Amino acid sequence: MLDDIERVIQGILDDGLNRVVFREVPGAYLVGGFIRDAFLSVTSRDRDFAVQGDLEKIVCRIRGFVGGTIVKLKDGTALRIALGGGETLDFSRYDNEIGDDLLRRDFTINAIAFSVETGLHDPLGGVQDLKKGCVRMIREDNLVDDPVRMLRAYRFVGELDGYVDDDTRKAVRRHKGLIRRSAPERITLEFFKLLQSRACLKALGEAFEESVGGEVIPLKNNELDAVMQKLVEVTGKLKEAPEDFRRELDEEVSQGLTLRGLVLLDILLDGVPVERTRLRLSGRLRSRVARFKGRREDVLSRGVAGDDELFDCFEGLGDSIPEAVLVQGRPELYDRARRYLAVRGRPLLNGEDVKRITSVAGGPAVGRLLYELRKAQFAGRVRSREEAEALLRRLAGAQMR
Repeated sequence: MLDDIERVIQGILDDGLNRVVFREVPGAYLVGGFIRDAFLSVTSRDRDFAVQGDLEKIVCRIRGFVGGTIVKLKDGTALRIALGGGETLDFSRYDNEIGDDLLRRDFTINAIAFSVETGLHDPLGGVQDLKKGCVRMIREDNLVDDPVRMLRAYRFVGELDGYVDDDTRKAVRRHKGLIRRSAPERITLEFFKLLQSRACLKALGEAFEESVGGEVIPLKNNELDAVMQKLVEVTGKLKEAPEDFRRELDEEVSQGLTLRGLVLLDILLDGVPVERTRLRLSGRLRSRVARFKGRREDVLSRGVAGDDELFDCFEGLGDSIPEAVLVQGRPELYDRARRYLAVRGRPLLNGEDVKRITSVAGGPAVGRLLYELRKAQFAGRVRSREEAEALLRRLAGAQMR
């Protein structure tokens, strides 16, 4: 334990942004997530400071050293400096003792503080709870005051591969309905983090068991077992995917959600309209989810599909091809998806070529010809520009007859 504490303190002091705040703001405490993540050997981009004095003057002073944009949080009671690369420094006031500030936080694992003057301060046993993977509330009222914290509890279960203690679970059961009054943007952020946690299936299962998950995505009891079984099956398939597909899994799609998280979200939403959930999705995510829902399941799930049929299916999926193929997890689909994406990225002819070679002026007719050309290229019926031009002339002639 002592070695861990020394390592964490050294990591805090080695961070350049922390050093600026400690140097310029005597009595400042680093609190919460950065310290929690340091114990877990995770690099955090978020820093939360509790300070005494004029908050605006302090934040403006720090901004003079680090740059960034100042943003008001929590009805003006906290200020954030947003830096490039997603780094943030949040500042709030504490008036008397730092212990009073810690008592207002959500869980003991986030109520660990550090200052250069007093060292590590852990009055609520957060370090021990971290060691055990225990998510324990500080006070029940704190969950009632900010209900999204009840969903956050299960996000931490996923991140720690841990558990929610009994008293906290009982409190969540009593008050879970209050989540409905939380901002959809905050619910979405927590839920997306849960989907990307290392023990997400465990966390999702427990969240739905306690009906917290159902407050976000209203799955019926008779649907839940099948959905969880599908999540387990697909998670196994993701581990077996080819390396180039697995590399894509950790790339962000939108709103901080990676492709890995989107695959799981697609499954959770397969039978639930987005409008019935408490999630707020970007246009890009809505489009991806809608395309996944509309996929030609019969084509992708068959043992064999013809090239023309599979091409039509891929065209309909658009950007959702990776998650649809990952869900099926069949080796030949990976190979054929790569081939389709290569054709889409480098067609043998473009729209200007079509207009030059044929008498078609433009509009939908050009699109139809390009579609048939790409389909032929995908199926291997044309392999060169010359063969594509010959096919184009035949297709254009047939359209004119």
